[in-house]
Amino acid sequence: MANKTTIEPNFREFCAGKVAWGSLSVPGQKFEKKPDATFKAVAYDDVTLAAKLWKAPNEKRILLCVHGYGSDGVTDFKALIPGLLENGTSVCTMDLRNHGDSDCGEKAFTMWGVKEKFDVIAVLWELNRAYNGAGRPIYVYGKDLGATAALYSNMRALPGTVKGFILEDPIEEAMVSMPYIFKKTTGRGDHDYNALEDYLNDTYRQDAVSNNSDALWRLVQRPALFLQSMKNDQFPKNWVSDLASAYPKKSTLVSFPEAKLDGCYEADPESFRAAVDTFFAENDGAVYDDEVHIAYPDKTMYELFKMARDRLPGNPAYMFQGASTTFDTMHDHILSIAAAFEAHGVKKGDTVTLCMPNIPQAIETLYALNRIGVTVSLIHPLSAEKEIVHYLTLSESKAILVPDLFYEKVLHATEEIDRDIDIIVARMQDYLNFPLNVGYWAKDGRKFTKFPLKGKGTAWKDYMKAGRGKTASQVPYDEGRTAVILYSGGSTGAPKGILLSDKNFNALALQCAVAIDFDFFRDLRFLAAMPVFHGFGLGVGIHTILVNGGCDVLIPTVNTKSYSEAMQKFHPNLIAGVPTLFKMLIESEYMKDADVSYLMGMFSGGDSIPVPLKRDVDKYLKEHGATIQVREGYGLTETVTASCLTPRTKYKEGSIGVGYPDTTYRIVRPGTEEFLSAGEEGEIAIQGPSVMLGYKDQPEETAKTLVQHSNGEVWLHTGDLGHMDEEDFVYFHQRMKRMIITSGYNVSPAQVEGAINELDYVDYSCVIGVQDDYKMQRIKAFVVLKDGVEGTEELKKQIVDACRASVAGYALPREIEFRSELPKTLVGKVAFHALEEEENAKVAAAKKAAAEGAN
Repeated sequence: MANKTTIEPNFREFCAGKVAWGSLSVPGQKFEKKPDATFKAVAYDDVTLAAKLWKAPNEKRILLCVHGYGSDGVTDFKALIPGLLENGTSVCTMDLRNHGDSDCGEKAFTMWGVKEKFDVIAVLWELNRAYNGAGRPIYVYGKDLGATAALYSNMRALPGTVKGFILEDPIEEAMVSMPYIFKKTTGRGDHDYNALEDYLNDTYRQDAVSNNSDALWRLVQRPALFLQSMKNDQFPKNWVSDLASAYPKKSTLVSFPEAKLDGCYEADPESFRAAVDTFFAENDGAVYDDEVHIAYPDKTMYELFKMARDRLPGNPAYMFQGASTTFDTMHDHILSIAAAFEAHGVKKGDTVTLCMPNIPQAIETLYALNRIGVTVSLIHPLSAEKEIVHYLTLSESKAILVPDLFYEKVLHATEEIDRDIDIIVARMQDYLNFPLNVGYWAKDGRKFTKFPLKGKGTAWKDYMKAGRGKTASQVPYDEGRTAVILYSGGSTGAPKGILLSDKNFNALALQCAVAIDFDFFRDLRFLAAMPVFHGFGLGVGIHTILVNGGCDVLIPTVNTKSYSEAMQKFHPNLIAGVPTLFKMLIESEYMKDADVSYLMGMFSGGDSIPVPLKRDVDKYLKEHGATIQVREGYGLTETVTASCLTPRTKYKEGSIGVGYPDTTYRIVRPGTEEFLSAGEEGEIAIQGPSVMLGYKDQPEETAKTLVQHSNGEVWLHTGDLGHMDEEDFVYFHQRMKRMIITSGYNVSPAQVEGAINELDYVDYSCVIGVQDDYKMQRIKAFVVLKDGVEGTEELKKQIVDACRASVAGYALPREIEFRSELPKTLVGKVAFHALEEEENAKVAAAKKAAAEGAN
């Protein structure tokens, strides 16, 4: 008799979250399909999945069978298994209906979970670990819902592990096979069966044929055998061929004209067996490219958002101050805002600046302006007045949207520019209903600008009136159009305007959905604390979440209390931020006893996270109920934000991860285009669909960064040193250019030095970043005064105050030291590296002394 092997993977190790893939929980003992039937999600406890695998004496391959929910095809399934066993295929089965062993042949066993819960991913993972390495290819057979579950799970967990898929009736009357339907039924709310015909007519072709943002068909990495019943006329026959042709890898379609739905094997067992045997023979020894490739839609940012709205109109798009706004309502707001801007003369080709925190007016205006073809320039509300003048001038902005708190500063900046710039002033309470608006006004709103505005400027609500009763235009997609301008720190002084396209942002959103390695589901919540004027905050925190159907919890002001309160009130599934944010979180008194088991993903970017801090964060997560670890990524504003990420399943200490799909990382010898081998240090270079169009009005700087190699390929030379290992994991070493990163913000030392050196009593200065446990780097200025000037505490204060006019608040020096001279290099430049080493040595010595004192 055959041996039985029990494999018991721990669910928390493989799923790292609370939501099942491919698992349904239906109320009642027996499921009956009727108009009021509903599917509901299941959340996992800390359970262990037991799997029994039948091992054939001379097995050639492993076949995981996943059949569907409420299907009449169980008899086919039972009849199929013995035939598979005869040709040397070892079979294990998953039953999404919780029938246990009852539906399986005597020589095959069902995998079952605790409390009626199953997970295809965990099983695939364990099968791969146990058998793939032994040269036994793994196939997956799926029937109706099982077909979708099999595809979807492999795509998310182990792209490329499965040799091929056998998909029986992927189009069938249970209407659970379309990508969106699967998402909706497995997590994600109720579904009325009466909507079947309209839904399929409206969405089938864009889901399965047009390769839109539902990524199922675009991302599966292996060939498939489609077995489709054709006797029922519920679906047009060409839909089946459309589905097969939309599949991105080699696929075979076998139709069964006399088979009713779920009855292929019963109708023609010989053809069924022959098709399966041929499929095995063609693919057992095949070798495939395992890289994930994405088909990027020719859509604007607005259009990709609208696709999410069309799929999920009643789902929450964002939450603000405790109030929820659906995708449908948000879309209505977007149309009204777009009409208002057009009514005020803002048109395609213009630029509008958003100087905004994370509040609804910011994100809705972004999509509204994108719809009508207006470029959006985003800047930090804490920018100094001179910086705002620079941003408005460089971007040639026609208008600026600003919160009431910063109105006067923006007003003064516009007065320095010799052309008219409309100022639209938004208030937090504009988007709050009673009694939240009254509560906000009583607490904070009274502190800010009084209305009506004195002088230049229009209140948000008044500005919106111009669009009433009007319909905004919609521009077509243009690959070369600048959709967004973000700004770099500018290593040599003034910040550069980084031109980013619709494709840059849309590619990022689709890449992130794959890289995070689990499904976006209904009501998934992301804590949107990273600011919208930051590539990380806008690209990942807003656009990625929304177009994939998640919900943003908008946090306009981040401090220890506000962030901690939001965590405990909204229980976000995903959070992302800079290392400073996570250090604040784990040290917060408010979070000391918090349960964070709801977290499914925690992502660090904007700066390298020190290994000791990562260990502390991971320890905190484990001790507070989470099953995840913080995952580090890397990127630049020139790629919108992150373009690589630590895999969910593999961490290497010191690494910043592997490149996103369709994004290539290489290491080049600095100043050349020579690619270096694994382990060699050089400049990190990137190719991919999220790479910027260029710098605004700076062709020479663009050419230095987007370097065309002799073979015609263009690579983004990052100015960062690092290396890659043999598995393509990337390791960041240091920046080639002078740049300070404090709390995730890039600060140009040259810009701060320029502000200090303008002072009459200053000879010269040097600004450096000093290691800091909280900010990662704090800003310190060394100042050499002119002869006869005495360095006093009052003078230090004057220097900081003088910097405020041209330097953002986060870039102000927190410490000033007067010296008679500063160390120089051989060519007479200030040796800033020597000052950095000196200060960091002091920090290390202080830490050592503190540790010894504690002992």
